[in-house]
Amino acid sequence: MTPPRRASWHAHVPRAAWVVVALAAAQLAVLHWMDVSPSPRRLWGDEGMYWDVANRLAAGLPGGLEPLWPPFYPGLLAWVVRVGADRATVQVLQTLLFAGTVILLFDIGRRVTGRPVVGGIAAGLLALDPQMAAFTQYFWPEVLHLFLVMGIAWILVARSESVGWGAAAGVALGVALLTKNLLGPLVPAILLAWPLTRGRRGLWPATAAACVLAVTVAPTMIDNRRQHGAYFIGDSARFNVWVGLNDRARRNFVDEIVGPEFQRYRLDPRSHREREADLGTRIVTLVQERGIGPVLAAQLGRQYFRLFDKDSFFTNQLPRGAIAALGGGYASVPDWLAAVFRAWGATIYAAVLVAAPFGFVALPASSRRAFGVAAAYLAFTLAVCLISHVKTRYRVQVMPVFYLASAVAVARWMEGHSQAGADGHPSRAAMAIAVTCAVILLVLAFGGAVVP
Repeated sequence: MTPPRRASWHAHVPRAAWVVVALAAAQLAVLHWMDVSPSPRRLWGDEGMYWDVANRLAAGLPGGLEPLWPPFYPGLLAWVVRVGADRATVQVLQTLLFAGTVILLFDIGRRVTGRPVVGGIAAGLLALDPQMAAFTQYFWPEVLHLFLVMGIAWILVARSESVGWGAAAGVALGVALLTKNLLGPLVPAILLAWPLTRGRRGLWPATAAACVLAVTVAPTMIDNRRQHGAYFIGDSARFNVWVGLNDRARRNFVDEIVGPEFQRYRLDPRSHREREADLGTRIVTLVQERGIGPVLAAQLGRQYFRLFDKDSFFTNQLPRGAIAALGGGYASVPDWLAAVFRAWGATIYAAVLVAAPFGFVALPASSRRAFGVAAAYLAFTLAVCLISHVKTRYRVQVMPVFYLASAVAVARWMEGHSQAGADGHPSRAAMAIAVTCAVILLVLAFGGAVVP
């Protein structure tokens, strides 16, 4: 008698999905408990500034927000204060946005690869990564901005021929620009994505997106023109480049200069335009004195260590972390729980950094255009980080690219080489490149303190 066939691993996917949902929910519950018990987490850096501005706005006073920052996130916090809510309300909103981001990543992965398992693995990696999930409890705009970026990506993947969805993308892009100074240089490329991928059918959605984007950001730009003499949303580029060129350490919160430089900027009595012009002059002078070659060599030897360092804003707030040592972060997390989260965060982060390069070389032909766009977004972010001030917090916006690539690698490994199909196996050269990239990423993440 023929023995019964062993069930495919596909049969276990629904059960695994529910396990991931349960673990992700449990992790979020523990992170919230850590944030409030037995006393609230001590705010750090921009968090305190956002709440100070929000409380002034809620009281009907001038917010006093420096023009370096876009205004939407402190405005959102001010709305929460006005309606009588508290920190927990913001955390609930950000948790919902994070859950929405996980769902969007799942559907993007499913659509661009044609394999739901890829979307499921990518979504699971995002949901279970404590260094990402912890931002649901923090008062930085990372979760909101990530949700908006993923929403724009989803519209381009799933609804690119709809004028209505094009208008929705314009709103999302406008609010993203009003939240963080990141996507500004990419706006032309994002708008061109419609006609480039859909031809004439993409012209009307792109036009709708552009028009709605302009309407969304216009009030802030006009207000800045009235107050500061120039049209902009948030104008931190020169400041971040100046600090980035003068950073000294390979790790966050070691020999930092951003605090003193910001105080120098804030106390400068000149207008914003004059301060920006002065920063531009100092940047040019610095590069001329040091030379472009030495400047780039110094940046390459430092900035990506800072960006990919395993010690994230989450682990730095745990006991004996860099932020905790400076008086911020969690008030009284048990040592054993801190050790568990450090180990789990490092494990999932290392696994993603190793798997992602192999995912890029194992892509099926049908997915290469979409992943090429994702790779271009990643390359743009890395180029900005080469010259700009960098913290581990800035990698939040590109981690979905790593999750998607990792999911491709894991799915292919689970399915076996027999499922490779017409695309065959990656060449030896491609595998060698993947191995090299994985080693480099691990060195950047774990070797900042020891690599000469």
